[in-house]
Amino acid sequence: MKGTVEGITMVAAWILSSLAWLVTMAAPPNPAAPEAVDRAIETHIRDLGARSPDVRERAARALLRLGDRARPALEKASGSGAPDVRAGARQVLADIRLGIGPSWPDDLAQSARVYERLSSQERSDVLRRMTTALGEGAAPFLARRLARGGDDTMRALHALRQIGTPEAWRRALAWVEETKTPLPPDVAAWVRAGTGSPGAALELLKRGGARDSLRRDMLDAGVVGLIQEIKEGKLKDVTRLAPEFIRVAEQDARFLYLMAEALVGLDEDEEAEGLRRRALALSPNEEGPHYTAGEMLGKLGRRRLAALEWEAILRIPPVDEVYDINAHLRLGSIYAASGLFELAADENEKALEVFAHRRGHSMGMIGGDEKTLRGEVERLRRLAAQRPAPADAAIRDEVTDEAVRVGIEVRVKDGKLEELRRELGQVQGMIRIDARPRDLRLFDLEAAHIRYDTQKQQITVTLNGAPCGEGAVFVPKSDPARIAIRSGDCYYIYEIKAATGEVKQVARYEKDYILKIRLGLRILGCPGLVATINKKTYSLDDILKGVEFDFLPEAFEMVVEGTTPAGRHIRAKASVTPEDPDIEPLRDPVPQR
Repeated sequence: MKGTVEGITMVAAWILSSLAWLVTMAAPPNPAAPEAVDRAIETHIRDLGARSPDVRERAARALLRLGDRARPALEKASGSGAPDVRAGARQVLADIRLGIGPSWPDDLAQSARVYERLSSQERSDVLRRMTTALGEGAAPFLARRLARGGDDTMRALHALRQIGTPEAWRRALAWVEETKTPLPPDVAAWVRAGTGSPGAALELLKRGGARDSLRRDMLDAGVVGLIQEIKEGKLKDVTRLAPEFIRVAEQDARFLYLMAEALVGLDEDEEAEGLRRRALALSPNEEGPHYTAGEMLGKLGRRRLAALEWEAILRIPPVDEVYDINAHLRLGSIYAASGLFELAADENEKALEVFAHRRGHSMGMIGGDEKTLRGEVERLRRLAAQRPAPADAAIRDEVTDEAVRVGIEVRVKDGKLEELRRELGQVQGMIRIDARPRDLRLFDLEAAHIRYDTQKQQITVTLNGAPCGEGAVFVPKSDPARIAIRSGDCYYIYEIKAATGEVKQVARYEKDYILKIRLGLRILGCPGLVATINKKTYSLDDILKGVEFDFLPEAFEMVVEGTTPAGRHIRAKASVTPEDPDIEPLRDPVPQR
């Protein structure tokens, strides 16, 4: 192997197929075991009194990451006779009580510590910066503000709505439930609605009297909740709740479509088709409702139905408005996803024509500027010439009602994904090493080492002292310099001293893989559904949660079988050769505490 390490670039691949015997080495103890966690907490608390500021800082971040799990030990340590341990424990304990996390920038952490002393405007500014910089990471802090009452509660609710993800609401709700913190009924309903609970959203809608903006928020929360119920196979629950939403929002086509989705899964096609026709016929003179319906259908993978909604917008006068531009762009995306590249190019050109016609009318264009869109039109025309669509080609839904779709999601153990992304954003190079078998963690072995030749400016991997390949050229931009090595399910961060050639491993990150499975509606509606993945059987609950793998196998062979409510047997198959997804570096790392 010979190459050059540059930036975050994959530059090398060494195949070490002769090392299969090493797999028999003992596995490390499970770090999640309670005893191991307790020992780790003790070590971190002891390190709060270390001489090295770096060690103290790492210990504080580790304890913050453990959060409430470390509170009893920290409370005990806050009375320690060792001054540094006592001071460090009190500071970490105070931060945990406030909801400050280990990856918070210094300025936001300090603002959170003095939040009670800030003015009303200053508090609003802090929360705005917090939601922008931290996203879901701000949820624990915001959760603690929900029970304060008055403006504090409303600010926290507004900030959670600004983040806008069910995960942020779930984090807030988890703290409320774990601490048994009482919330006003309206606030509790808001939080549950944000997590995707359609019942909570419906409860607030039925009370009436809400401002239009709040009503829209509750309708959106209801849509999110019903979609989640569908994904979880709770189709009968959807048929119970969707009619209630239809009664309180009879002009919102989304609930009719969601009711139809549930009915398709329950083998009631005729009634479902009637609801879809009724949904499309709503709001014949208003573009907005068709826009929200088209967006939702697109996210559901119902491209054919979404296309009908975008076409309905184009029939509503006045023409050449911003809704028309977006309708053409969305139709272009739908056609392109179905391989209808000529039609996709036509729609993008129409969007450009509308934009040119309305130039000077303060109209923007979502999805890029004119130059970018013209380049996309050219690309689509080339694809159309290379791959012309057959005469009977039509729009294809993303997942058919009797199909299975499989994807791979990567997680980093111990919740260190953002930490790894920051590390990858700072390293000066990356090397990828493909070892065999796949479950071989090469650099966990004492026999494997990284060497750096200062004369040749070359990195080499050695095994039992012997080099594997010719090495990779690496010219450090600083001394010391850091590189990342990706091997199997691990990323290893090494520090290289350019002057001496000394190489030291400074961090190790281990990945897990989640097989994310999306089932067609008719499959979801089968009672007693059974899935077999690589000859192992899983229940519906198992596959909806995502099936975890410590290592990626060579292939996934999947069969899903069940019987529909009408008594028809369904058998769907999927075969996937997985690729290990890269972790995206965080180029602009957040400052650390």
